[in-house]
Amino acid sequence: MLAPLVPEPTGNGLAMRAATSLEALARLGDVTLVVVPAADPEAARRDAGWARERCERLVLMALPSGREAAAAWLASPTGRRIAAAAGSLPSLARGVPPVLGSRLAAELGRGFERIFTLRLYLSGVALGWRDAEAAGAPQLVLDLDEDDAATLSAIARLEAARGVGDRARKTREEAEAFGRLAGAALPNFDRLLASTVLEAQGLAAATGGREIVVVPNAVRRPGNGDSPGRPPASSAGSAAPRLLLVGNYSYLPNVDAAERLVRGILPRLRESRSEAEAHLVGGGGGSVLEALAREDGAVVHGWVDDLRPHYGAAAVVVVPLRAGGGSRLKILEAAAHGVPVVATPVAARGLEGLRDGREIRLAESDDELALAVRTVLDDPAAAAAVAERARDRVLAAHAADRVAADLATLLETPSTGRR
Repeated sequence: MLAPLVPEPTGNGLAMRAATSLEALARLGDVTLVVVPAADPEAARRDAGWARERCERLVLMALPSGREAAAAWLASPTGRRIAAAAGSLPSLARGVPPVLGSRLAAELGRGFERIFTLRLYLSGVALGWRDAEAAGAPQLVLDLDEDDAATLSAIARLEAARGVGDRARKTREEAEAFGRLAGAALPNFDRLLASTVLEAQGLAAATGGREIVVVPNAVRRPGNGDSPGRPPASSAGSAAPRLLLVGNYSYLPNVDAAERLVRGILPRLRESRSEAEAHLVGGGGGSVLEALAREDGAVVHGWVDDLRPHYGAAAVVVVPLRAGGGSRLKILEAAAHGVPVVATPVAARGLEGLRDGREIRLAESDDELALAVRTVLDDPAAAAAVAERARDRVLAAHAADRVAADLATLLETPSTGRR
């Protein structure tokens, strides 16, 4: 398994997807987990204990310098071919050339049955490994997770709306580079996966109709040992109802959502619910979150190891995203723990099982979102019924143990093969 960060059962959404994949692969046999820290420069400092318990061997790769990595793309036929077809590579892909894959094959030995790769930007490493294996090359599985080109295009529009045109232009260039990389790399893989039907459809259209199988994002069942289970108490209907947003605030869409919650939605709600508070949980954000912490009714917690107290104290989880990709794991997590969710349609994109008014409340503008939150707070019984339906649906379709079992079964079946 090639992963861009250390798999973990809670916290970062990509780490949670990697954890489910690792559990699926462990059902099939011994797993060598290679962390290629393209998305996590601090990976060496992480506690990888959970992942180590589930694999036979864990390898943390050291990445080449930027200049060395760029030259290394031209050091192999596969690298030259992909680089030529893709033109300018996405920044995340530039640092992980195919030569890293051939190096892994030499260090770890040959004879692997399958190489499971998480995220498009690591595709070069997988292809370099396959080339080094030559005879009896392993099956190549690529979990794209999301449509990077579409996600970055949406973020570019958000940046433009926020008045940062230079950043928007660079983000659009990255989106285009991911689209070209997908066209060059995906035909070389035996099986392709994505997290939602919408992501799969978009990627298939961009890659000439390749079959892309949906493997949904997953959450832990509340009460499992490594799950952030929800305590029985909730602040719904209490004197100081808490609005909760959980996310990585190094990610612009989450920063934008936090600003909307604190400066747009909360003041409107406090016109009738003056005691309401907005609680922001998650790492990153720096000076932006410091500024938000000074706003009336806002509480910034930063990174926490245990989300249980925060889900337990929340009256409602509010997810006012204006851009993003994949499916929102924090919506799934909130629903799994029985917390009512109010979100934008963009935030709930891809979560077909959560229907507006039945398992979730959807709204677009700050005024509409504040009204939806007020509706949840004013009728705790109805909100609890919505939350219960959401929990049942999420645990039926997105429980980590079930998704891991389904993925393991899928990987054992014959694939349609690469073109």
